[in-house]
Amino acid sequence: MKSLFRLIFLIYAGCLPSYAQVYINEFMASNKTAYWDNDLKAYSDWIELYNAGNTIVDLNGYYITDNLKQSYKWMIPEGVIINPKGYILLWADRGAESNHLGFALNINKESIALYSPELLLVDLIKYSGQVPNISYGRCFDGGKDWGYFGEHTAGRSNGKGRGAINLKATPPPILSLEGGIYPLTTRLSIFHNQNVKIRFTTDGSDVKYDSPEYTEEMLLNSTTVIKAKAYQDGKLPSITVTSTYIIEQPRSMPVVSLVSDRSNLWDDEMGIYVNGNGYKDNYWRTANYQQFWHRPSHIEYFSHKEELSYAANTEMKVFGSFTSRYGQKPLTIYFQDEPFQKWKVFRSRGLAPYHSLVLRNSGQDWIRTMICDGLVNSLVIGALDLDAQAYRPSVVYLNGEYWGIYNIREKVNEEHFGNIYNIDPSRILLQKRLGSTGQEEVDSLISYVLTHDLRETAHLEYVKGRIDIDEYLNYLIAEFYSANMDWPKNNVRMWKKKGSNGKWRWILSDLDVSMGIWNNAQPDVNSISRLLDTATVNTELFRALMKNNDFKNDLIQRAALLLNTVFREVRVNHYIDSLSGDIGSEMPRHINRWKDSCSWSCGLGSMDDWENFLNKMRYFADKRPNMMRANINNKFELNGVIEIELKADNGRIVINNCDIPFDPSGTYFRDIPFHMTAIPDPGYQFNKWRGDLQGKKRSTTVTLSKSAYIEAVFQPTDHIALPKRIKEDTYLSNTGQPYYVDDDLIVDSGVILSISNGVTVLMQDNADIVVYGGLEVQGSAGSPAVIQANQFTGSERWGALCFENASEKNVLKYLVLKDATHGNDKDRYLAAINAYHSDLEMDECIVNQVYGQPVYAEYGHVEIRNSTMQTHVSSDIINLKYGSGLVENCDLRGNKEPETDGIDFDGITNGIIRGNHIYDFRGFNSDGIDLGEGSTDVLIEDNRISNCYDKGISVGQGSTTRIFHNVITECNQGVGVKDSNSFADIDKTIFYKNNIGIACFEKNYGMGGGTANILNTVISNSVSMSVYKDKLSRLEISYSLSDLDILKGRGNAYESPRFINPEAGDFSVFDNSPCLNYGENFSVLALEETRKYQDRVLNRKKIDRSLLIMLTIFLFIVIVSSELPLNRLR
Repeated sequence: MKSLFRLIFLIYAGCLPSYAQVYINEFMASNKTAYWDNDLKAYSDWIELYNAGNTIVDLNGYYITDNLKQSYKWMIPEGVIINPKGYILLWADRGAESNHLGFALNINKESIALYSPELLLVDLIKYSGQVPNISYGRCFDGGKDWGYFGEHTAGRSNGKGRGAINLKATPPPILSLEGGIYPLTTRLSIFHNQNVKIRFTTDGSDVKYDSPEYTEEMLLNSTTVIKAKAYQDGKLPSITVTSTYIIEQPRSMPVVSLVSDRSNLWDDEMGIYVNGNGYKDNYWRTANYQQFWHRPSHIEYFSHKEELSYAANTEMKVFGSFTSRYGQKPLTIYFQDEPFQKWKVFRSRGLAPYHSLVLRNSGQDWIRTMICDGLVNSLVIGALDLDAQAYRPSVVYLNGEYWGIYNIREKVNEEHFGNIYNIDPSRILLQKRLGSTGQEEVDSLISYVLTHDLRETAHLEYVKGRIDIDEYLNYLIAEFYSANMDWPKNNVRMWKKKGSNGKWRWILSDLDVSMGIWNNAQPDVNSISRLLDTATVNTELFRALMKNNDFKNDLIQRAALLLNTVFREVRVNHYIDSLSGDIGSEMPRHINRWKDSCSWSCGLGSMDDWENFLNKMRYFADKRPNMMRANINNKFELNGVIEIELKADNGRIVINNCDIPFDPSGTYFRDIPFHMTAIPDPGYQFNKWRGDLQGKKRSTTVTLSKSAYIEAVFQPTDHIALPKRIKEDTYLSNTGQPYYVDDDLIVDSGVILSISNGVTVLMQDNADIVVYGGLEVQGSAGSPAVIQANQFTGSERWGALCFENASEKNVLKYLVLKDATHGNDKDRYLAAINAYHSDLEMDECIVNQVYGQPVYAEYGHVEIRNSTMQTHVSSDIINLKYGSGLVENCDLRGNKEPETDGIDFDGITNGIIRGNHIYDFRGFNSDGIDLGEGSTDVLIEDNRISNCYDKGISVGQGSTTRIFHNVITECNQGVGVKDSNSFADIDKTIFYKNNIGIACFEKNYGMGGGTANILNTVISNSVSMSVYKDKLSRLEISYSLSDLDILKGRGNAYESPRFINPEAGDFSVFDNSPCLNYGENFSVLALEETRKYQDRVLNRKKIDRSLLIMLTIFLFIVIVSSELPLNRLR
């Protein structure tokens, strides 16, 4: 009998179709950097099929889909087979050929199904929440159970039980020493506090399941990269711990270690540092390094001199055109970990959060001085209003191998300017070599200057409204001075802030073919003549502006000023000596490393060659100023030069609006006008001009025909100087004279600074008031206290008012705060007024003339009453986080900038927003009130909110609120409640002329919908609909009124509210309004009083109106139907 059954089973099994042995075995729905798709040269999603049988399976005609409603979504073409016990990878990359599918996978939630040619289901997997670079597969090939794989097994066996049941990872191992610079015979241990296996590599290679296991302490005798991971059964492997140990003597320069798996660098298919298999006909553009591929990497930064050490996970790519052909290739580093760490890399920038950095090989200067581009940029940073890239040389190790000197540079991208100027990077337009934005605006500007005569003042003013003309002049002169011969055909970079108030600014970029180190960049080059030549490209704007005499004269005398100061011979030579001295001791080793690398051009051959090029640069610095003056004089047929001595004790003289930290005395051009402004130091005021210029006008235009002596005379004022530190309780009384601060003002803990009514405090550029103790401002209605920039010294803006763990209660009453921007630590003190862990009360304050966000606070308690505020940038007006707060009876006006909210509460408990007028937030994604990050039990009442691009009130991220007795008009959504656990209780509120009155919906995929309960509310004149909810949300409405839709729910009315004059903001109602009870004129916002009586009446009105509509539709259908035969006959 058993033999019979076995025979029947074998016969049956032999009749089974071959597709019964094919399984969906593993897939990756977000392949960020895990597995390289060599066909499309990208990291693509993939699906692995496994043939569990003993025969070949031909997949021709099979279907695979990610949508069960489209079983035939993608048919596998001819030629795709799976060998017995074999695997095949299908790339979900929309490649649409061979084993490349016509769709990609969704990381959040989806299904993958395989169908036979007859559309019979072969295998199916439904999945949710996947994670980048982690695959999901069967724990045993073809098995039932599924698990997560921290190290995918694409094209290979899934092993025996290596899949993790969830996404919980093993804790990482611990290295006994941090990465850094160490002496010989350094000992290193790797340990863990759990029962795990630790595996590691020492050459930068990725750690894998089969890497060597750590068993004993290691002795490091040479530079070594350690990568280590911990493995534990049932869990994902740990993250990789990476540390580099530089076994050498410390250097004065920073040391950078870059680590990446060798395949990312040297593999002929995917390596970014090699020519590669795609290299054709010796054409460098076909090389791997020109494909701009990103590869996962890790960076460490060690500065022994400053005792700094940083590390981060990154991606890197090779960049550059010709210079990427050198043996030492330029690299861009992209930081992957958010929030982005603050690194102190450049002395001129301080601590800054970097999204990316550049490791530059000095461009075409790689075979000359290694400092040329860095030199010109260093000359102008901090000295001139001109955007430039900070520079710092470093020594780089690549996977532990010495890789020579690289110049660390800032990357010119949107994040760079956003960081420097405190602007949302998404609000920046940038003209660059690849991926430019704002081209239409540039084209429009060029078209304008080509069709309008800029000699006319109105036309020049139009251009000035679109470019920062002072910065443009500085840019031109820097390029002219350096004799940059790789410009302007190349390397023209511009940026601006989006919007009508943004102006184009220029960026110094790639000046490695300049400063006399190339034969065509000698000190006698007439760069201005070259730009005036119509044959030179990218010069239309300059040539048009040069037709205007005012612009031309400004260029001529500004060039004279900068040759006297920023580009003065002795200063430039000092920078050459300093920067070359920084790298001098390292140059022999660098030259030895690269002198025989001749992939395009060989590296520097010797130290003598290097010194020779430096001497050419010094010769240029000595000769260029006089030769450039001669070129200007000859080109414009001027009358020669004169010498002007300028003196300004207790102040400074600014020439042509170019405010620089140098004595401007020197050589200027005869008979060419220039503008002078006398600016006093704090505590002084301008008195008169003396010498060869007489008069009392602080600003004047002069034209000189001979050498002159001019002195600006300043005299002390009665202004009262404040100390830099308030160490004891201090009272500033109203003496009739302002107080002034010439640096940061610190109020110590336990100390109170009191400011009387009528007192004005004058602030210098970038100066902050930092309060660790207490600040009491007691202004009055007729005599407020004022804190503003010191206009007497030419300051137009200052830093910020910052409360930091203030020991006392802070009260600001009747304070006018003007001209503030942000604190010196702009990532922490991002607003005009900042409070951290502090108790702050503001009453009757005016903060509407500041250059950034008015108020930002974290933790602590903040109350703001009866105040007027406005933002002119993309920011919230008031943003309170993680503490408690009240905003009451304030006037908050928005703007047209995006991502701008009136009041933003994040993580606030029991907050109150009451009686405010919030209006005109017209920029993209801007709300009147935004509740987020789990704010709970926030009361929003008696506010009037109008004209918001997005929502009048936004409730999200699990926040809860009671919205009571408000008027919300002309917003896209009056109230939007988004995502699960977000809840709004809306009562006695008017919605008028909103696109949608109230909406509940899922905003972020997988986060669920919002919930709203609505009572006694009027929704009138909505554009699209009164209320909206998606299938994941809940919205219940009762005893409310709409004049657009029939509202589902108890006691609702479909009727006009009969407002008296809503267009003028009068939402009282006529006596016959359905919102009023009979005999008593209750407000529309007190509908609860009418609930008992109106329950029956409102329902009847709703039914009557519904029946009337239905009857009208019925009659229309009858009439039309009766006429149809007649129409046919006709």
